[in-house]
Amino acid sequence: VFEAFLEAGRQGPDGIVDDLIIVTRSACPPLGQGTSDVHLWHGEDDHAVPIAQGRWLAEQIPSATLTVWPEVGHLHTAGQWAEVCRTVRK
Repeated sequence: VFEAFLEAGRQGPDGIVDDLIIVTRSACPPLGQGTSDVHLWHGEDDHAVPIAQGRWLAEQIPSATLTVWPEVGHLHTAGQWAEVCRTVRK
């Protein structure tokens, strides 16, 4: 993953910024207006995206369930993928 991020930004941040703009302009309904169950997982020790942001997002989505993984940082979730897969398979 680290190498992929390095390669994505090798020629500067413009491509990454363009991708983020596209993602944030998706056809999804505004937060809180969706009808599907939403599952959020967040590492408690994530310093790139602080846990406060995960908690805020969960509060904005009435159908959200937030799982906080203690002692897990940003993109260090390989040990939790089995839990994620079990949840989304239901």
